[in-house]
Amino acid sequence: MRRRGFTLIELLVVIAIIAILAAILFPVFSSAREKARQTTCQSNVRQLAMGMVLYLDDYDERFAIWTNSHNYMNEPYSWQLTSQWYYKIHPYTRNKDIYGCPSTKRRRDWYLTQDNWAPRGSFLSYGTNEMLIRVSPGVNDFTPLATISRPAELVMLGDCRVPWMPFWGSGRAALPDGPDDLWDQQYNPNDPYVRALVAQIDQYTRHMRGSTLAFCDGHVKWYPWDAIWKSHPHNDRKKPWLNPYIVNSEP
Repeated sequence: MRRRGFTLIELLVVIAIIAILAAILFPVFSSAREKARQTTCQSNVRQLAMGMVLYLDDYDERFAIWTNSHNYMNEPYSWQLTSQWYYKIHPYTRNKDIYGCPSTKRRRDWYLTQDNWAPRGSFLSYGTNEMLIRVSPGVNDFTPLATISRPAELVMLGDCRVPWMPFWGSGRAALPDGPDDLWDQQYNPNDPYVRALVAQIDQYTRHMRGSTLAFCDGHVKWYPWDAIWKSHPHNDRKKPWLNPYIVNSEP
């Protein structure tokens, strides 16, 4: 008895079913992979936060100061590995693999490989609240933990495209893989520049359109990009707060 093969229509039906299943399952797999990367990032940020907390314990509850120079932009020491916060807390973490977020699309070493301190290819994906690590003459000194009235409500460090997260520039934490000219712009949906960034939000964010942040008490939490950006002093000033002046003044 002769065995009949598949007809062209039957093969097309099978192919169509496979294509439909692939379209359904691929986003699920992609989401699961990103969730795993987000978990790794949260672990990294938590370890860095704990390293900073231990540093505080040993240094009279002062954060790892990056610079206290008014002319820090022109100070060579400001741009050396040994002046950076992540170098200073390394004795408490002893892990150079926690500096890179697995979801980042921008990999810069930010002095990690200086003098072969970290292996070639190492990169930094996190920034610390600049007001906690920089003493600026004429401005309130927030490097002592005691100057923060509610440490659990002030962002200490987290996803950021540069090692220093300015308290006025929440966009750099909201869009940690954003362009270099994203600095201190407030969130304004009517601004053409902001609209252009939002149109490419998946390219500029890391974790399900959000960022991982650690607070001054050591706890870690994920926030969506818009909540972070709108915390800008000139926006709605709602949590998460990067600005110590807001933390110390808001009820």
